[in-house]
Amino acid sequence: MSVLNLRPANLSDMWFLFDLRNHPAVRKYSNNTDEIDPKNHQKWFEAVLLDRSKQIFIADRGGQLVGMVRFEKVDNTYLMSWAISPEVHGQGMGKDMLKNAVELMAGCQLAAEIKEDNLASIKIAEFVGMMRVKKIKDTLLYQK
Repeated sequence: MSVLNLRPANLSDMWFLFDLRNHPAVRKYSNNTDEIDPKNHQKWFEAVLLDRSKQIFIADRGGQLVGMVRFEKVDNTYLMSWAISPEVHGQGMGKDMLKNAVELMAGCQLAAEIKEDNLASIKIAEFVGMMRVKKIKDTLLYQK
């Protein structure tokens, strides 16, 4: 099996992220579960690439794009979110991807908001050393 690489997103990743974000298995656990239209996605993505408080990393395994991790700086904390392509669910990609992402952000305060029924993401967050600090309605806040 190929090694999982993590690299900064670029314009060529726009439609991979669009398809990933709109996949029903990914939308189910997103804060906004609505489908995103192409024009709004393009506007959002181009703005994110220029925004120094936000970073998106793409996970690549042997040339196959398998997921993404996003960081948004809020005060002194980087709020993380991530998604793995449903085609590779259950193959350990999420753990590898997040482990690499946390290593990239070593020394930074990290947080993630995870829906309480998203057991895969909870396991991944705990695997990389994040601790649950509170629950707000159906969302759990994890920090590292």
